[in-house]
Amino acid sequence: MYSIGIYVEEGEEDRARSVTIRVRRPGLRVIHPGKFLFRSPAARRESLLRAAWSAPELFETGIVRAHLFPLRPVSRERWDALLAVSFPVPLGGGQPGTVSRREFGAVLRRGGAVVKRLSRLVTLEPERPELVAQPHVTFLERLEILPGTYELTAVLSDPAETDPHAVRVTLVVPEVPRKELFLVDPILGRPAEGNLVVLGGGAGEHDDAIGGERSFEPLLVQRLDEPTDFVSLTQACYVGAQKRGKVKDARGGTVHRSLLDAVGVDVGALDPVDVTLDAEGQVRCQNLVDIVPGSRLRAGEYAFEATLQSVRDGAGAPVRVRFAVAAR
Repeated sequence: MYSIGIYVEEGEEDRARSVTIRVRRPGLRVIHPGKFLFRSPAARRESLLRAAWSAPELFETGIVRAHLFPLRPVSRERWDALLAVSFPVPLGGGQPGTVSRREFGAVLRRGGAVVKRLSRLVTLEPERPELVAQPHVTFLERLEILPGTYELTAVLSDPAETDPHAVRVTLVVPEVPRKELFLVDPILGRPAEGNLVVLGGGAGEHDDAIGGERSFEPLLVQRLDEPTDFVSLTQACYVGAQKRGKVKDARGGTVHRSLLDAVGVDVGALDPVDVTLDAEGQVRCQNLVDIVPGSRLRAGEYAFEATLQSVRDGAGAPVRVRFAVAAR
């Protein structure tokens, strides 16, 4: 076996050149590419971006995170859901005048069908040196989805660099329970403070809105970097036609919430809340917002648990979200 190298004194980028190799000795076979080219940085970047969308597992670095949260039912067959993509943006020491840009996109699929596709360019410039030098950007967009298995792919890139970052997650959205009071799994988060929360408008970047310091930033990785206050969002819902005289019996109850440590010991029970479903109609819910103070937390493993005590059915199975708290 032989290897042949080709030297071109002045290679023109992104221009394909043909290659032909012939041998004079009978019985020899030559296998070689028919063309070659010198790729420009822009062409290399474009090629890597296509590869990241095709095989995101090869570009998973932990930089970009993505998740899909069912929020509450909107009908017997559909959920109101929250699509979230999060990533850090280094600001070069946080000095005013330092501009950082990131391009990102996400595709949500159910089976072979694309349910949602989005693409954005984020540009950040700190106004004051004391601002967070590496804030996280969290993009949130509401959408309605059917129960089933979904695949969410997100790709992030720096226009000034070549290598992208990617993530692909598979998520299962449950069926909507009917004719029973139930709890939706809690969503943990925290106030954005020095981070940035962008609320997607659906049509494009010009319809997006920037949240403030108190905006809800969901945890896409169930981990707090230090003991700090966090927020839990839990929904109590009932889906089904109302019957006269049966509202209280069928839909009454109490929600108990607790903070459990790694071995299941209650380290922070919250006051029970009586269920008071909102509005009239086929779908009725109550939004429970709990703020858990960081003073109750130490480094370690925890679970936030909610249990429904129904007037008609008694205590239901608890819904639980596990998370970790890192040491200061």
